[in-house]
Amino acid sequence: MRQILPSELSHRDVAFFSGAIMVGNEKRINEIKIRLEDTLFIKASQLANLDDRTLADYLHHVIALHVFGHDFKLHGFEDKSE
Repeated sequence: MRQILPSELSHRDVAFFSGAIMVGNEKRINEIKIRLEDTLFIKASQLANLDDRTLADYLHHVIALHVFGHDFKLHGFEDKSE
């Protein structure tokens, strides 16, 4: 069975992470402002370009994968590997 890479998922996909469902049909109505170092900005921009995404969409994708990949912590389970 082929493993699906995170870069192959889009915000429109339905993906399952730790028993939680991430559905990409919610509207993005909340905004945050972050400050990035030049190196982080450049590397993130390059990765976004490789995935054929805007930087904002790429960062949304990365944050969603991280959050939904760790949401089991919100349900009382601890990650012993960290």
